[in-house]
Amino acid sequence: MTLQKLEDFFKYDLKIKEELHKSAPDDRYKNDIGYVSKYSDLLNETLKNLEFYMEKISKAINFDYNDYLEKLFKTLNEKLKECGLNYSKLKAFYNVCLSDMSEELIKKTKTEYIGFSMFNTYLNLHGASSINEILHVMHSYVMNNEEIYQSINKLYEKTNNEGYSINLYGKDNILARNIFDNYPTNIESDETNIVSLDNKIMIMVRDIGHALTIEISIEKDKCFVQYFIPKVCNTLMVNNLKGVNKVTKEDRYTIGQFETSYENLSKDVIELISNVPKDKDAYLMGGEYYEEQVGKIR
Repeated sequence: MTLQKLEDFFKYDLKIKEELHKSAPDDRYKNDIGYVSKYSDLLNETLKNLEFYMEKISKAINFDYNDYLEKLFKTLNEKLKECGLNYSKLKAFYNVCLSDMSEELIKKTKTEYIGFSMFNTYLNLHGASSINEILHVMHSYVMNNEEIYQSINKLYEKTNNEGYSINLYGKDNILARNIFDNYPTNIESDETNIVSLDNKIMIMVRDIGHALTIEISIEKDKCFVQYFIPKVCNTLMVNNLKGVNKVTKEDRYTIGQFETSYENLSKDVIELISNVPKDKDAYLMGGEYYEEQVGKIR
């Protein structure tokens, strides 16, 4: 993938999310026929925009599925026509066809799209029904595909104490460069890939939580950090991470998010990476093999 295509992916990913947000129904006016008529028109316009953006996003990730998208939007347009000016049907159309996100699909993407795994480079939309679900699968595919990171032009490289590379790809901006420059070489991991875009930074670290991924969205006065830990090696350590979704011993993976400033971004991201538990932490208190290890010592 080229740098421009990756930029395009996130550009249209955001536009699709904006379309879904602005076309949400408003129950306050459900009995107002004027509003319902305008809402029907809005959904028609939304479908046209979504089809355009989905075509753009598919081209960006070389997703050769034009027949799939054409059939999908033909079906969606037919379903929308069947709603007429019935507000309940229009609302159901928005929910079911555009915005719904099933827990089953989220679980599927979190267990299938993992960096440095056997099947993560194949985009599989089976099981995704709504536009939001399709976008979620595509986003998971991009964020957790190490081949995409490695395909972008490399700017700088250094080596950690384990002998593995720490790479900076993409555009040379100060926020991404600070993360790269300040990234400690004593963090125990396999390769680390940082991709710098116009308003986004992607990071994948192999052998930390299996393949930790971090997505940083850069806004005017702050940064929004989201991360995905595919493998929870130690529940106590994971639950101490900034902004994490708390886990139990039964949880295989988790996500987290937090806001930070430009000034603190590098420090906060490096602190996060340093504190995500590794395989060896499974033998410490809170780890999967802790009780087993204690038994051996006794």
